[in-house]
Amino acid sequence: MAILHFNREGWDMACRIFDALVASSMDDPYLKPFADDGRHCHGYGFAAALKSGSGWKVLHERFDAEPFLSGENACRQNLSALQESVNKLKGLTAGVDKALVMLHSRRTRGEPRGCSGAHPFREDALLKYGGETRRAEIYLCHNGGVDKHKLASWLNIKYPNLYTDSHIYLKYLTTMVSEVNYDELPRKVASAISASREAVKSALDLGVMVMSPGLEPLLMASGYVVDRGDEVRWRYYEPVIVVGEGLTGYVSSTIRDLVREKVGGVEFRDGFNGLVWELSLPEPVELPIPTHVESSEQP
Repeated sequence: MAILHFNREGWDMACRIFDALVASSMDDPYLKPFADDGRHCHGYGFAAALKSGSGWKVLHERFDAEPFLSGENACRQNLSALQESVNKLKGLTAGVDKALVMLHSRRTRGEPRGCSGAHPFREDALLKYGGETRRAEIYLCHNGGVDKHKLASWLNIKYPNLYTDSHIYLKYLTTMVSEVNYDELPRKVASAISASREAVKSALDLGVMVMSPGLEPLLMASGYVVDRGDEVRWRYYEPVIVVGEGLTGYVSSTIRDLVREKVGGVEFRDGFNGLVWELSLPEPVELPIPTHVESSEQP
């Protein structure tokens, strides 16, 4: 997973991170203890908000070769399509003034497959701005696992097995920020993430992008691993912030390792757990979250 906010100066580094995501999807040493191989080949997707001049446009793509292909054939097709999509994403972001990008390749154990199960997920929301109600789009990608049955009970979703746990998490987050003032949105997202920790099974590594017409989009990330003392799990889910010239973001640990080996001029900040950031330029901003959340804050 790579969650990046960059401008023209940061585009080259963003492309290197995109390439590292492809490489780590083909062979991730931190995945191998949890799966039969090290490939993230169960589908991919991206959401991108791109600014040229005064206007923004949003692009959203998801793909999984299943159910039309299966097994090894689907895996190989997904990795090939991921490489093609990353090449396209490089071209789409070249020359833009600003880009907010969420890129994800998937490896699941038992959650629904197909294009509808690929990340990032999207939900509509209504937010407040200047005394008016505005439509917004919220995108989310996620590494880790949450108890979707618990979340579904909070939301009164009758058939949670029809959804992935990550999609239900986005429905939870959307419910929690509905009708919130746009200026208060980052703080409210951080509070909602904190309130959901009792439903986290392994990790809650998130990228969240909010886009509303006429407003600057928001990009946020969180990293939370339930058992910090489990070194194998920590290496896989470790939250990593990346900062370079014209770029700030959040990346998976394997992407960090690959970029560190080949590229200079970028700083990785790791070892944090349980934090939420707004990925603003030139520096990410740590968002305040409550240390204790009452159950009444659940939907």
